[in-house]
Amino acid sequence: MDKSARDNRIFANFSPRAATVILFALAALLGALSCVLAEVPAFAGISVFLLAATVFMLARDVLPLCGILLPCFFELMMTGNLTLPAIYLGFTFCIGAVAYLAIGKKIAAAVIVALLSYTAAAVVRDPITAIIVLIPVALGLLAALMLPRLPLSETVSSMTILLLSGGVIAFLAMGGDLSATAESLRASILELYRQMNDKIFIIEESSAEILAAYFINILPGVIFAAVSAVCFVSCALTVSLLRTSGLGGDIPDNMQKLTLSPISGSIFIICFFLSAAFSIEGGELEIVSAVADNVLIALVFPFLVVGCTAAKDHLSNRVFSASLRRGNISFAAIALLFIISPSIAVVVFTCFGILDSFRPIIDSAIKKIRSYGKKQ
Repeated sequence: MDKSARDNRIFANFSPRAATVILFALAALLGALSCVLAEVPAFAGISVFLLAATVFMLARDVLPLCGILLPCFFELMMTGNLTLPAIYLGFTFCIGAVAYLAIGKKIAAAVIVALLSYTAAAVVRDPITAIIVLIPVALGLLAALMLPRLPLSETVSSMTILLLSGGVIAFLAMGGDLSATAESLRASILELYRQMNDKIFIIEESSAEILAAYFINILPGVIFAAVSAVCFVSCALTVSLLRTSGLGGDIPDNMQKLTLSPISGSIFIICFFLSAAFSIEGGELEIVSAVADNVLIALVFPFLVVGCTAAKDHLSNRVFSASLRRGNISFAAIALLFIISPSIAVVVFTCFGILDSFRPIIDSAIKKIRSYGKKQ
């Protein structure tokens, strides 16, 4: 039996138990409502506590645990309230839980989640705002459709592009003006710098204007990276929930591991040199640097994930191979580098990811060299 047929048989036979269906349906409902009710402090607190506890108990893999809980912690530290953590946690968990239910052939449960969440949000807010709760449900159904059939990288890319396209269309349909929004954001950044300078001097006004303009230029890349991170963490959560339900040994490899092609690595390297060259040159060619910067920022996250995975596998198989808990030790070593110096960790593991993207070419070259040596 070929691999594709085996994978289809696995997911055709999988059906979660009734208790599991009810648990994830309720969690998905709570997550969807968090997207529109997170401004209510009491609801945000209850939502974060219950969803975080559910993730901690059921998502046994390190990647979804860190990808969901750590951003919530940093958002709480930056904002001082639970609004952003509730939105992020609710959005990602709703996608993962709905995808899990749909893969388990429980489409009816996902539909009930959508209807109940929309009805509740429409009553509390309004029918137009309530549409927001349907977005993670729709993405969860899309993930369930694509995950068993496509590589993880293609699933994440498709979800990211669809979500961004829908967001841009909705923004323009509501009469949004991109230029006016960018100018308003630039003014807000400058005002923030002025308020900070009133308390303690940080930078000159002219430097603040340059930084504000640069932030506006790279904003598309930042948004793309953030959305792709949410989609990836949601897919990783789905895989982790499937593994928790007992499918760990049968989940296809391309569904569990993010891979990047040599073309992606080449694009990253080319954009790096273009950004360095034309940012120094300045003038009219500075637009080339801005485009290159956005591509770099958009690609940093997937290369970082691939690099961390490759480093963890290398440490587990080579450095800590004698330890029974080599996977946990390897992760602890990687996490320690992020704690000591996040900037160095990002650079190091992004380079690991770029190198790993060229692994097929490197392995082929090594194989040919060894074959040639044997002939000699």
